[in-house]
Amino acid sequence: MDEAQDLTPMQVRSLGLRCRTGSMTVLGDLAQSTGVHRYREWSEVAEPLAGPDGWHMAELTTGYRVPREVMDFVAPLAATVSPTTRYPSSIRPPDDGSVRLVSTSPDRLLAEVKEGVKGLLEADEQPRSVAVILHDDDVLLPEAKEQCTMAESEAAGSASGVQVLPDSQINGLEFDHVVVVEPASIARTQSAGLGRLYVALTRCTQSLTIVHAEPLPAELADPSGPRTGEPSGERRCSRYRIDGHRCENMTAEPDGWCRQDECGGYRTGTPVDRPERRSGSAFSVPMNADRQARLTLADERVAEMKITATALNQFLTQHQGTAHEAGIEIRSMLEEFLRDGRHARQQNGFWVLDHEGFRLVLSPDADAVTGYRTVHLERSYAQCKAGVSSRVGRRGRAARRAALRERPAPGCSLVDANGVRGIDSQQIYITAQTHDTFERLVPESRGLSDTEFDAMVSRFLSADLENGRILTQESLPHVIGGELTWYLSPDGRTAISLRARAGTEPPEEPVDVSEDDNRAALAVTDAPATTDTEPILPTPQETSAAETDGLLTFLEAAVHGDRKVNAHEALRHTFLAALFDAGQSPIYSEIVDAASNGPAGTILYEVLGEGGHTYTRMREGVLRAMEVRHITRIRADHTFLVLPQPPAEPWATDAVSQTFGVSVIWRTDHGWEGQRVGLALGKEV
Repeated sequence: MDEAQDLTPMQVRSLGLRCRTGSMTVLGDLAQSTGVHRYREWSEVAEPLAGPDGWHMAELTTGYRVPREVMDFVAPLAATVSPTTRYPSSIRPPDDGSVRLVSTSPDRLLAEVKEGVKGLLEADEQPRSVAVILHDDDVLLPEAKEQCTMAESEAAGSASGVQVLPDSQINGLEFDHVVVVEPASIARTQSAGLGRLYVALTRCTQSLTIVHAEPLPAELADPSGPRTGEPSGERRCSRYRIDGHRCENMTAEPDGWCRQDECGGYRTGTPVDRPERRSGSAFSVPMNADRQARLTLADERVAEMKITATALNQFLTQHQGTAHEAGIEIRSMLEEFLRDGRHARQQNGFWVLDHEGFRLVLSPDADAVTGYRTVHLERSYAQCKAGVSSRVGRRGRAARRAALRERPAPGCSLVDANGVRGIDSQQIYITAQTHDTFERLVPESRGLSDTEFDAMVSRFLSADLENGRILTQESLPHVIGGELTWYLSPDGRTAISLRARAGTEPPEEPVDVSEDDNRAALAVTDAPATTDTEPILPTPQETSAAETDGLLTFLEAAVHGDRKVNAHEALRHTFLAALFDAGQSPIYSEIVDAASNGPAGTILYEVLGEGGHTYTRMREGVLRAMEVRHITRIRADHTFLVLPQPPAEPWATDAVSQTFGVSVIWRTDHGWEGQRVGLALGKEV
């Protein structure tokens, strides 16, 4: 079946009913869609047609017919018409005469068409086909035919044929030379205008001439600009940034994600968070499963493995997107899950592969992925691996809201209160931590949209700047309002953090189960968070008096005892030196062994001294880290135990990470080893 992009949904369903096996070959190009219904993804066509084994898509990314210059010229137009389609690259050698633009006045339009057609007919010794394409409703169509007939009769020795066609009649046709008249008028044809223009511009095999009096559509490239060079197979990124805007980058990645820093790879503009997707049991190993079984597959078998419709639907329910991209990502997960994941074989023969908070279920003969699950409420494995922040839950909302404003460049430190009061609150960057604390402290802010929430933060900050007290401590301006105290950066351009004034703490808000809560419950250790540069060691005085007098006193005594031991301090300072060598700026306090804040978020380290390599001591270290997190309110995205030597029990590291969500690294003669050492040292996200 060809030209499938122009089928209506009803026609697609009818074809699916006529071919119940779902075995068919469908051809098409979404960029050439000119029908009444436009499809954004091939999945919208393929899924109603597919049988029980799903569907497979092969993209043809090499062009043989259209000259390279023409393909380069229309590439931006193709990306606009079908952002998720990988654009083909021509293998034709460059030819500077392949694209010609003729700008003229309206009264000279047809005269230029005639001259252009005549020149094309006379340029070749061999007969060549020429097509002149105009908008369907162009009143110049009859006169254009007359002018082209005259040009054909005047061309010396020409035996070529010239056709004058409306743009609706050119699908599937090709000509040696094409002259397109007034592309802007074609582009204005309702919703299919740009698609029709793309089809018209790609009908040639030798040259393209454009004659126009109106400005060209903005979607066309400048043919005098630099060429794209070697074939790249690029297309517009199909994903969204954390601020909800569509990414405009180009990419050649098979899954449609450019992976540039500003693109979070989200498949929707706003997060989709449904309570029924919040599960706390995704990683319990099935009863009576063989936990010692290990699946090993050759690369050829992995490449040939089927992705069932059930697995695709489970992925799409969790993450949205398209079935094609879902299949690519699930397949890309297999290699790492087979190498690094936890394997188990159920009594029914099915394989369970768990890794970093994700699960793949494979058929008994390991020739198909039959299931997909994850504890992450929005992000896929590729996003988590790349260090993308969650947009779900209170902290996710805070990260989204922080992205609404651009982070300013550092400025000069403010020297007095008047300078602080003169700041425009709309120009202050609000960190994710400040947004998060504001939502907790100001109950009326809950339930607002991101833009409404940002506006409320600005109102509160503006009022406190105008009416509050201004203090400066350690070069940091403090804005003390009636209910809130704001901590600004030295230049006043960033609201670093926020706290309630004494006696104004509101009732605790209702529990908001975020992605971080699920991660903690299910021992997933890889979720990143905001990259804001914020204070990560709040003072213990922010906790209640009872906690300060009890738990804090206990922790201070315990940590003080550890730090009297030379072996503990030698290991701690060696690790701090390693963090400094890696370009980090670690900090510590009376109860915090070490902490850092970087691209992967906030990391808390608990150092275990002599004898700390046993599982018993590791469990104690996990408890200490949890107590430190509670009393200091450090919102750690990752927690690491730092051991003096490799674990005494080979199973201990997996037990700690899978049970408590805490990673383990240790000192060796050559440096550091263990789980996610690169992340621990700030060398990866």
